[in-house]
Amino acid sequence: MRRSINSGKPWTRTESQKIKSLTQKNLPPRSIASQLGRSEGATLKKMRELGIRSKSKTTTGRSSSKRKMR
Repeated sequence: MRRSINSGKPWTRTESQKIKSLTQKNLPPRSIASQLGRSEGATLKKMRELGIRSKSKTTTGRSSSKRKMR
């Protein structure tokens, strides 16, 4: 798996402001992450910390609706 450019680096105030700005433009988390050089998961986590809910759909590979029934 390829690491993001800013992987492991602390979030800056500028990045937090950019997340807010880009979410208001309805960009999906994957696009925001790409612009910030962050992973989609890290971006979603930061969005939650900032109290931002994404209006766009995201693909994280997880789905609670695909549970196996026994």
